Amino acid sequence: PKMADEGSTTAKYLLYIYNIVLVIAGLGCLGVGLWMNTDPDVKAYITVFRREPDDNVVLAATGVFIAAGLIICAVAAMGFYGAMKDAKVVIGIYIMCLVVILVMELTAGFLVVVFKDDIHLYVKDGMRGQIKQRYEWDNYEGRAWNRVQVRNRCCGADGSWDYQNSQWWYSMNPGA
Repeated sequence: PKMADEGSTTAKYLLYIYNIVLVIAGLGCLGVGLWMNTDPDVKAYITVFRREPDDNVVLAATGVFIAAGLIICAVAAMGFYGAMKDAKVVIGIYIMCLVVILVMELTAGFLVVVFKDDIHLYVKDGMRGQIKQRYEWDNYEGRAWNRVQVRNRCCGADGSWDYQNSQWWYSMNPGA
């Protein structure tokens, strides 16, 4: 019986340590989501990556990070509670949540690897389309593009030629 108590105590401490790591990871995700949602440079990149004015897929990433951080912290709290109260049902639910999170992480990772090139082309096409149709020196998209371009010391999605034949280019070159 004494050996079983020592093993249980060790498992409990390991669970506490693991949940501390989970809380740190959850707070990290939450912090990244909040940072993405408030930093002007990141918001400029998010604007530049949008395909249409109402396309909020990239903006949804901020919400995903915030939600993931909150969920991870909640799961860690459940693990702490289950370990402190020796609640086997709570520990069972906790383990199922960890398995679901692992499956979701693996699925997301595989999807990114499989669709990496498609995502790159999709984003580049959207960026070029945005320059061609909506870039103006002082509108919302233009200010975002200008911020990104100054930060990267470059122009357009692929180069300065992306602006040729855009609405902005024609407004600057009326006789062309």
